[in-house]
Amino acid sequence: MKILFADNWHFHRRNFLPIFEAIKRGSLSHQFETSRRSWWKAHGRYAHLTRSLKNSTDFIDQQDDWRAINYLGINLWEISKAEFLCGALTQNHWHVGGIPNQLDFVFEFAMSNTQDKEALRLCLAAAHNWLLFWNQYLDRHADVSHAIVFSGSYIYTRALMALAKQRDITVLVAEHFFTGNDFYLEYRDNPIANNCGVQRDFGVNSFIKENEVKVISSAYAHSRMKGVKNRNVPQTNITYKLPWGDKNPIVLVIGQVANDFSIIETPSDEISSIAIYKQVISGLLDNTSANVIFKTHPWERRRAPLFSPLTKIKIEEFIQSLPEKDRVRVAIIENESIQSIFQICDGVIGISSQGLLEACYYGFKPALMGGTFFSNKGFTQSAIQNPTLLNESFDMDLWKLSLTEYEQFLDFMGDMFTEALIPNSKIASRLICEKLFDPHAKISTSHFLGIIRTPKMKWTDFLGDLYERPHTWMWLLGIWIKSKFKGLKPSK
Repeated sequence: MKILFADNWHFHRRNFLPIFEAIKRGSLSHQFETSRRSWWKAHGRYAHLTRSLKNSTDFIDQQDDWRAINYLGINLWEISKAEFLCGALTQNHWHVGGIPNQLDFVFEFAMSNTQDKEALRLCLAAAHNWLLFWNQYLDRHADVSHAIVFSGSYIYTRALMALAKQRDITVLVAEHFFTGNDFYLEYRDNPIANNCGVQRDFGVNSFIKENEVKVISSAYAHSRMKGVKNRNVPQTNITYKLPWGDKNPIVLVIGQVANDFSIIETPSDEISSIAIYKQVISGLLDNTSANVIFKTHPWERRRAPLFSPLTKIKIEEFIQSLPEKDRVRVAIIENESIQSIFQICDGVIGISSQGLLEACYYGFKPALMGGTFFSNKGFTQSAIQNPTLLNESFDMDLWKLSLTEYEQFLDFMGDMFTEALIPNSKIASRLICEKLFDPHAKISTSHFLGIIRTPKMKWTDFLGDLYERPHTWMWLLGIWIKSKFKGLKPSK
């Protein structure tokens, strides 16, 4: 057994401690590809590598239909699209709206713009070059049995996954979870963004529902959610002060990074998250009396190759174009604590942000403007399939979880934390060893029972949470009381 890590940019002890503890524990042979650091970080921008790509660009230029170019039996456009869009979506003309996120539509739109066409040409050349590189690398290292990649959306990882599949090399894809304390490690040959194995391997109806296991997994999920510390969001104590004095409902729109792979990798009718946010805000302003808080993602300032708050800028420009009566109903924030916003808003809406899961934890039934790996699990709703959500009546009860729905959410998160995610701690190294040696093994609750505190101790977490989130728990208590009286007839 020999493990190949696609890079040492993502893979180090701080990011994935139990993986390296497992390697140490099992004395596993492993190696890193370290020769192409500038290539890993291109993010769809390969102009600085034009000279190195000369032979590959010559190969691309000789082809008639760039969309149909195959090399070593692998389509270059298919493994290039995500990273190409990572660079393309930093440009204004990709956010005018009306561009479906489909292979053919994206390709045609890119070819219609001179700058995009050149960027696409270089991405295709990079894909060709990476396939050539990895093919020769794997020829030299024929003893590689496992490959571990991050995300799976970058060209260098897609190329490695495709070749590994041809050679029967086992591929594991790693990715961070929004808690900051857990990560995915899945056997797959495609990207993991917004597509984790929770959709395939289990769900709220297939999990082992023995009472003790259910209570422990839900309690464990509760404790993991309490410890949320998103690596890509500055942890601040900034709270938000309402600019409105009226009694109108408040809807929080959660923004994502404009070139987020979870958006890029999900087929949809609209590729621009900014265009979607404009539609949502307009719908709320035109059809409801709600005030709107739009929270942009601070990671945009650090996300390559964006390095600017593009979404914030574009939404601010959009709001300034509105009539005064609408402008005063929208507030745009960036660094304020999202937890403080949950305490004052009446509804939450977004595309595929995992912050929507955090909203569920606070009792909301978020409205989704796109497909997610947690859609149709019983604790979210589709704003697309249910347009009445954004109408004049604005029924606040529709935006809150019932007790049954909240239980479904906790069950789902219990499944997530006990079967799909690995805690980033040394104690999880045993799970990694088992997962590496047995591709068919699933991380299960039984593995975790030894590291989870007893249910009795876990319930103390709920008491502490009652103090921290009184509004949410009072609301849940109200629902419980109503459920007890529902259907009772007054005595004569």
